[in-house]
Amino acid sequence: SRTVLEQFRSQVDQRTAAAIATATNVSRAWRITSEITLAITAIVFFCVLYFLFKKRVLRPVVKLSDVVSRLAVQDYDVPLPTLDQVDEIGDMAQAISIFRENGLARRRLEHQRDADAATRELLARMTQRMQGCDNQQDLGAVVRRFVPEIAPDLAGRLYLLDENRNVMVE
Repeated sequence: SRTVLEQFRSQVDQRTAAAIATATNVSRAWRITSEITLAITAIVFFCVLYFLFKKRVLRPVVKLSDVVSRLAVQDYDVPLPTLDQVDEIGDMAQAISIFRENGLARRRLEHQRDADAATRELLARMTQRMQGCDNQQDLGAVVRRFVPEIAPDLAGRLYLLDENRNVMVE
């Protein structure tokens, strides 16, 4: 009866070992399958994340960087990218737009300042020449020379008082 029992125990041990080996092989297969699935999922996730990052962050930042570079060298004619994003990148685009508008305004003021300085220079030169005039003809020549440059869009005539005749003369 011992031999039968040992034989039975031996068969149970063999079947148990076989079942454990089969379960171990199935478990390994499922582990490898889950690791491959996880790896594929991670790759797909990172690809989607990359494309979203590229579209939502990288492209707008590169465009804004190009605009800022051109604005830094005072190229205010650069077209601004249209970014309707409601995030930090949209805030940056709006700030860059304000920076561009301020640069354009500064450029207009500089042109106006330069034009005013040129007008002041012409007025100073005309005043110096007028002080050297001995008669009305010389004065008229100086006025005809400088006034079209000082006020090119204004038409008019210069009237002077002729003290001898007590009359205004053109």
